Amino acid sequence: MEKPKLFKNSNIIGNNKESCLLTNIENNNDIENELNKVFNSFNNIYNTKVKIITKDRNIDTYLISRTKNNIMTINKEIIPIKEIIDLKIK
Repeated sequence: MEKPKLFKNSNIIGNNKESCLLTNIENNNDIENELNKVFNSFNNIYNTKVKIITKDRNIDTYLISRTKNNIMTINKEIIPIKEIIDLKIK
């Protein structure tokens, strides 16, 4: 017995043909490693100049503190870590 057309699935799904990865996991690990270098070094963190690249801007600054999700710059600007694309120690 054939099922009525109401129960037939007419949607064709191309599984995983179109997908998007919003955050790069490897890049996040690189950023975490760079932050750990700054905050775990024996030098004073205020003397370590960094370049932070986000999707909106580039910032040359010094870091003050860090939480699990954010960093604070010497200008008292709070930047979410998840928004950082690249971080370089100068």
